[in-house]
Amino acid sequence: MAIRTKLISASTEFSDYRNLEVTKTTSNFGASSEFIAVFDSPFGRHKTDFTIGNEIIISADKDAVPTTNIFVGILESIEFSGQENTQICTIKGRDYTARLMDVTVEPSIYTNSEISTIVTDIINKYTSNITTTNVNVTQTTLNRIAFNHVPVYDALKQLAELSGFYFYIDGNKDLNFKELNISSSGITIDNTNILRMRFDQIREGMANKIWIYGDRYFSAAPRELFMVGATPGSA
Repeated sequence: MAIRTKLISASTEFSDYRNLEVTKTTSNFGASSEFIAVFDSPFGRHKTDFTIGNEIIISADKDAVPTTNIFVGILESIEFSGQENTQICTIKGRDYTARLMDVTVEPSIYTNSEISTIVTDIINKYTSNITTTNVNVTQTTLNRIAFNHVPVYDALKQLAELSGFYFYIDGNKDLNFKELNISSSGITIDNTNILRMRFDQIREGMANKIWIYGDRYFSAAPRELFMVGATPGSA
């Protein structure tokens, strides 16, 4: 079994990379996935091939011409090292979740609005190239919520927490906003689609019992003394 891969930058396909790594990150609130690719670039072979902001598409398939997109994102870093015939070019970037972190929501107020309508409105107003086909309707209607120049990512995170949803951007550049613990990814991981897997299990963040102790705090209230039969403030 062999995994075949393909990298496309700004509609141009490249296959001469020395190594290519994609890190897929999964969390409740859309942590960015990222990629890194290293090219041999003797005498500056790739010096003009990449531009910051280019769209990067990485595809992979087993024993076939790669057509399944496993990463769609934005080129954010280009580094050259070495010299002459030993020069290498390293490019890095994040998926379209980065777009959510780079723009802010203008001062706005939503009243009596179901949360999915707010999510859709924010994405349509403040982001580009991201669709909302998989933004699901929630059971939560907010009487009032205000945003004032917060990143779109933070606004979505707040709305997800209020509704018990989670979000991520898939390989089709579509925002998925779905209910926690109910929605299935539709992906089965087994020996037909992986070569190696590693699980990290640690005790950090785990607790069997938690005790919370409190105490009372005393403060002295100011006192005023007056002499009986005397006019306050008189000598």
